[in-house]
Amino acid sequence: MASKPLAAAITLAFLVYGCGGASSTPTAPSATSSSSPTPELFNGIAATFTSDSVFGAVAASPNGERLGVATQTGGAGQITNVTGATFVLPDGSSAVVFAGNDGLPARAVFGDVVVLFSDYTSNTVDITTVEANGTVTFARRVPVDANMLADLKSLPAQLSTSAMSSTGTFTSTATGTPLNLALSLKIASTLVSVASCGVASASVFATVGASIVIATGACVGAVVNVLTFVNPALASPGLTLSGLLMSTATCAGGSPFGCVSTILTVVRAATSRAETILASPRPAPVPAPTPTPTPTPAPPTTYDGSWTGGGTGSSSISTAATIDLTYQVSNGTITTLSASWRINTAPGTLQSSYCGGTGSATNLRIENGSFVVSREDRIYSSTFRGTFTSPGVASGTAQFTRQSGAEPWCASATINWTAARR
Repeated sequence: MASKPLAAAITLAFLVYGCGGASSTPTAPSATSSSSPTPELFNGIAATFTSDSVFGAVAASPNGERLGVATQTGGAGQITNVTGATFVLPDGSSAVVFAGNDGLPARAVFGDVVVLFSDYTSNTVDITTVEANGTVTFARRVPVDANMLADLKSLPAQLSTSAMSSTGTFTSTATGTPLNLALSLKIASTLVSVASCGVASASVFATVGASIVIATGACVGAVVNVLTFVNPALASPGLTLSGLLMSTATCAGGSPFGCVSTILTVVRAATSRAETILASPRPAPVPAPTPTPTPTPAPPTTYDGSWTGGGTGSSSISTAATIDLTYQVSNGTITTLSASWRINTAPGTLQSSYCGGTGSATNLRIENGSFVVSREDRIYSSTFRGTFTSPGVASGTAQFTRQSGAEPWCASATINWTAARR
């Protein structure tokens, strides 16, 4: 690639390297030529603006990890918003994270698995995964770093301000200030960290495969961890403007970082693949079923109180039959029951005008809202049945069967009765 003036490149070298942002000692850069600069290797992460319309900044590490920052720019070309991030592992696999309107991860693609994030709290998120085979998995209240979520909500507002000079005007460059770059990189790497670490810790993939390996690799990646913890105030010795590690003008043939154009090619390819996967038909995720609350058992129906009633019926010789009754209920038991009945004889006979009697019972157990009692006397074998149709109403039958030794004018009878609680 042909060399260009040094002024065409705006670069940063991050002199911290390794997971968690641990500091390390930089190697001293060798002498450079102002007309044809030679990229230098530090023990850290190299990063630069790109002037690309989609990926406004990139970063890379010596081990081959690459980070592309999806950006929106203002009228002066400065980065004003970070809309997503693409992280490419040394083996070429990728994690692509898209930010929602609130700045937090909304969608992501790890390998060929689509991940959706919803219902954020200050330190948790719900995660839904849709795998290539259609398997949908839910994980509720997955822990995430509260400080990272707070950063994603607060740092974007500083981007436009960071692109201004000390005089309050935008810089003459088309890409902004070093602070603007640092903020953009921190937001992008934090997006990747929140999404990948949440997915890795929740183990939401139905089958452990390449996707969980990618999520885990992105979670512990050197680029992500270093840029997540970088101090965007530029007061930290972890940032320096010396050392042209990646140049928009010069490809470093011997540099493990490669050149900006190479990094952009890899990042664009990974993002395009992720967008294709998001657009491909897959089973639509459905909300996780809401647990059905265990119904509280209704209190048992009580029939306690005093009851009165009666009824009429007919006898085997087509004459009238009547009954009157009273009973007392307490704690599911009829404590006392009294009844009197009358079964008329055939009209015009010389015998007694009716056959009748009285009866009583105690401690009748009410089971499933019903009770029954039977009795025998010289004239009748009788069965008395009742059912509570509501807490205040009951009904039943009284069946009287003439005994063989009873007077011939006494007839069998069936009487229907009702009763009410007073």
